[in-house]
Amino acid sequence: MLGRASPTRPRSLGAGRVASSSFYVLLGSASRIGAQTIAFLVGARLLGPEAFGEFAAALALVTLASTLTEAGGYVLLIRDVSAGERVREAAGNTLGIYAVLTLPAACIVIGAKLVLLPAVEWSVLLGAFVAVFVGARLYLASAGCNLAHDFAWRNAVLDGAAAAVLLLTVSLAWLVGADLHAWSALYALQYVLVGTAGMGWSALTWGLPRVTAAGVRRRLGSAVHIGVGSAAQAGVTDLDKLILSRLDGSAAVGIYSVACRVVAVSSLPVGSAYTVLLRTFFYAGVVGSRPLLTLAGRTAVGAVLYGGLAGAVLWFLSGVLPGVVGPRYDGSALAIRYLALVPLLQGLYAVSANSLLSLGAEAAWARLQVAALVVNAVLNVWLVPYAGWTGSATASVVTQVLQVLCTGSALLWRVRWGGSGPMKSGERRPWSG
Repeated sequence: MLGRASPTRPRSLGAGRVASSSFYVLLGSASRIGAQTIAFLVGARLLGPEAFGEFAAALALVTLASTLTEAGGYVLLIRDVSAGERVREAAGNTLGIYAVLTLPAACIVIGAKLVLLPAVEWSVLLGAFVAVFVGARLYLASAGCNLAHDFAWRNAVLDGAAAAVLLLTVSLAWLVGADLHAWSALYALQYVLVGTAGMGWSALTWGLPRVTAAGVRRRLGSAVHIGVGSAAQAGVTDLDKLILSRLDGSAAVGIYSVACRVVAVSSLPVGSAYTVLLRTFFYAGVVGSRPLLTLAGRTAVGAVLYGGLAGAVLWFLSGVLPGVVGPRYDGSALAIRYLALVPLLQGLYAVSANSLLSLGAEAAWARLQVAALVVNAVLNVWLVPYAGWTGSATASVVTQVLQVLCTGSALLWRVRWGGSGPMKSGERRPWSG
């Protein structure tokens, strides 16, 4: 139903609404990421390990730069709309910060390309940059508006449309036998189309986005902490591919990236629930530590059960993948087995990280993320020259184990000595570390 949404705070989600909204998020994410997985598999087969590895490395670099300059826009948009800010202002402030930070991001990408990816062509990097910094950011802003008002079904529609457009694009690339340059251009085009459609839908519902200087200033403290922490978190995911490309070649990146994509798909169901529960974690943190720990404990049980099941399925079905993408990717089966613990570790980490953020501990979370990034980089530089992509997989698992232990310990310390009791009526928890 269209119309101007009121700026009142959305109600906390009950179990039934969490289930229904999680279903919509899962449905949308399954269609979008499933289509992305098909696209990556088709691209891997069409381009070959060398060219596909070049594209994967360029995309990893741009994604890392995007997260570094994202400034927590998605999370802060949900937080601010949930707290009563008008959607058009929250969206406008998010897009305004995105626009200002695009130039520094471009400088980061150019500098990192010259140092880490000298063999990657500029046209490939440009395609990845447009896809992530234009299309994906427009989509994220619209998705944040929808989720903050519990319009998860709208995100499912957008994700379904994105999947359809991507599959059409991939089909076209396959039919014409697209090379690496055409593949990069088509990848950027489909992202821009979907992002523009999503932001247009939000504008029709809540009005055109409007930037306010006061809103931007109010976000700065939290934006810096969440932005740095999110960048470090993305670095743990993507930096290994850049180091692997530099030290072991593009073919190794291609094999490792295919395995990482399959593992990411396995985390879809539990990831959908965490997306919906983000608002609920914020509300629990406002009420006090006891309801927050209750929510975290129940969510952690689900993370363990699902993560264990997903890991077992990945381990036993990993041998099927080389038959899908071709014999040149035989190593991907072993890579999946190396990464079989990742769904479990990511689920537990999401619980403790969301709990820390809900208590206003953005600074503590950011420091832990930076430490994890440093550990991951050191492990990759140490292991990759001797073990190739198996070194990257080992570094990823070790880093995520340390993340779970450190964020869990920080949460318990914060609850025990951080003074996170219930708030007074009408009081809002300060969103700073």
